[in-house]
Amino acid sequence: PYPAELLSPKSGKLFLSSTQSVELSWDSSDPDGEALSYTLYFDTVDGLQEPLAGNKNLTTKSKTVDVGPATTYYWRIKTSDTNQNSSYSQVYTFRID
Repeated sequence: PYPAELLSPKSGKLFLSSTQSVELSWDSSDPDGEALSYTLYFDTVDGLQEPLAGNKNLTTKSKTVDVGPATTYYWRIKTSDTNQNSSYSQVYTFRID
């Protein structure tokens, strides 16, 4: 599959300190038309940490995450097809003020 394109929020976006959740959204496709699943890597370190169980094998192209103030978050998407092929998106960041 092609690496996911991270749609929202754009990398570097700054949210107000009152923000409690953020919807992450992405898009991806597969040249063979195979069904795709997604793993969301979401952390406050580098976007490379082991994902939570609830962020694995997603079939939707968005996920709402809880956030806290004065924190920078990192995220990326692993796209997998039914033949166990996979690709990774870039790492995006956003910050809660």
